[in-house]
Amino acid sequence: MKIATYLCSFSIAMLSASSALAATGISGESLGKLQSTLDFCARGNPQATLEYRSLAMQRLHGANAGAVARARNTEEYREAYKAKRAEFADVAKEDVAAACERMLTALD
Repeated sequence: MKIATYLCSFSIAMLSASSALAATGISGESLGKLQSTLDFCARGNPQATLEYRSLAMQRLHGANAGAVARARNTEEYREAYKAKRAEFADVAKEDVAAACERMLTALD
C-alpha cells in the first residue's frame, strides 16, 4: 500500500505541475513521467482509460502540439517513461486501482 500512496501523491503533484508546464513548455522528462503514470493507471483500470486520456489532454491544454511531439521524441522522454514504469512494476493490481481512483477523485 505504501507504493500506492506514493503513486497517488506523485500523480497529483505531476498532474498539478503539468498545467504550468503546458503554458511554459513541457520537458521530455516531465511528459514521460506524466504519460507513464497515466498509462499505468489505465492498464490497472481499463474502464477508466478515457478518463485518463481526458485528464492528460486537460493538463496539456494550451501546450503547443509541436512542442509536445518534440518532447515525446526525446531520449529524456523515453528514459523517464521507462523509469517510472519500472517503479510501478511490482505494485499489486488492487493497489493500483485504488490509488489511481483516488488520483482521479482528487483532481476532479
